[in-house]
Amino acid sequence: PGVAIGFNRGVAWSHTVSDSERVVLYQLELVPGEPTRYFLDGEPRSMTSRTVGVPVLGEDGAVTEVERTLWFSHLGPVLTMPGMPWTETTAFTARDANAENTYLLSQWRAMNLATDLDSFIEAHRRWNAMPWVNTMAASADGRALYLDNSTVGNLSEEAISLWQERLASDPRTANLYAERGMVLLDGSDSRFAWVDVPGTPVPGTVPFEQRPRLERRDYIFNANDSYWLTQPAAPLTGYSPLYGPEATARSLRTRMNVQLLDPDSPYGYAGDDGRFNRREIQEALFSNRSLAAELLKDALVEACRTTPAVTIEDERRDLTRACNALDAFDGRFDEDSRGAVLFREWLPRYDYAEHFDAGSLFAEPFDAARPVTTPAGLADAAVALDHLAAAVAVLEAAGLPLDAPLGAAQAAYRAGERFPVHGGNRYEGVANLQVSAKPGEPLLPADLGHPNGDLDTAPVADSRLLTASGYPIVHGSSFILTLAFEEDGPAGDALLSYSQSGDPASPWFSDQTALYRAKQWRPVHFTREAVEADLQSRQVLRGPRD
Repeated sequence: PGVAIGFNRGVAWSHTVSDSERVVLYQLELVPGEPTRYFLDGEPRSMTSRTVGVPVLGEDGAVTEVERTLWFSHLGPVLTMPGMPWTETTAFTARDANAENTYLLSQWRAMNLATDLDSFIEAHRRWNAMPWVNTMAASADGRALYLDNSTVGNLSEEAISLWQERLASDPRTANLYAERGMVLLDGSDSRFAWVDVPGTPVPGTVPFEQRPRLERRDYIFNANDSYWLTQPAAPLTGYSPLYGPEATARSLRTRMNVQLLDPDSPYGYAGDDGRFNRREIQEALFSNRSLAAELLKDALVEACRTTPAVTIEDERRDLTRACNALDAFDGRFDEDSRGAVLFREWLPRYDYAEHFDAGSLFAEPFDAARPVTTPAGLADAAVALDHLAAAVAVLEAAGLPLDAPLGAAQAAYRAGERFPVHGGNRYEGVANLQVSAKPGEPLLPADLGHPNGDLDTAPVADSRLLTASGYPIVHGSSFILTLAFEEDGPAGDALLSYSQSGDPASPWFSDQTALYRAKQWRPVHFTREAVEADLQSRQVLRGPRD
């Protein structure tokens, strides 16, 4: 047993999924007429193959073994994906930086045993093997650390320069990076090979000192964007592009985190002293303020007051009631926030890419010198009102009033019990993230919190988000921890939003889901005395120790 996210007496840490590219794609030039041979620096090389058998359950209940042949280049498996077929001239292969990463448990064990921030950093320096996450840590002596120690391939400066040239000249390379964030390199050119550095535990990966890192005395954070804006006062630059982009627009959720955390924020959650305590940070997180609403709602209301009706396909649509609902919307995604569903249905009418620069949604373009406040301003009132009319049609098709509160549609499910919950999605710029099932996609039993049962996820009208069952939550804010190092030691509160047990008969099957809904935190017991005072059961395990 060990701690993946948590704390000890000297240091506390958490993780977010990194924006880095742990898997890199390579394009291979094939030998004419030989689809399993390719060129490397002009010399032919053969792929290798492996036959894999998989037991498959047939419709008649019989199990048969189905065999498939997998092919490999010197870099890794050969893949086919939409837009990337295996043809007579070209194949695609992938190299995974974690394929030879066998140090995961050693990495986390060393973090568990750290006594202060210096030894915590040394745990990362020694093993350098965090597979896919950012690490944010704070220590008892008041230091805060950000580290993207996710494991990525170590490209030479020449390789990076050549890839940047390909971004400008090769449409496939450019589109993959722009639309999917995937890096495509030339697998037939050894200049794109990963560089081994002596002393780096995982071969061919970036050494520790070249991975993004920042230590502060005020704050650091990450909301799944790249390392660049970990602290707006000290942007991080100069790292491998495999760790993500610099000087690019951040998500609305990242920007909202800055607004919540900054000591000079007009929100004032940090109190008069500008230093958060546990209660203040909990209040900030669960405020569920939407940056999208703060940037756009007033302008949208002004537009529909000015033009209270639109004509779509020769049909006049009155927006007066919608305008009233939005005017009363408090700009938060709390369970009781009326108008939140209507605003949610309006916003995804714009492509998500519109969140990052001037276009049909925002009027003011992104400015790298003002990344927290740009882009901003509603761009086109006429487009906005057409989208609002479409959102109204969705709510009417769902049988929801235009001022429906969020809890009327958004809920988590545990063994068939419905828990209306607060929180926002990626469109809305809410720090407290909750993501619902996509319309038309079936839910797994685990999504419903029990092995049997079903929810209807058929789309409502042409909504991108609303299903016949509303917004059933499938992931988002899960383990939530607030911790302070106080005079008597670490003191923490936490929640596990989907609860601890997978057994519907257990008293811990949905208890924390109810706590999350009510914004009530449970104490984290740390000392032996505190644990024994809250004892629920005792089990003694014995076995030989070698």
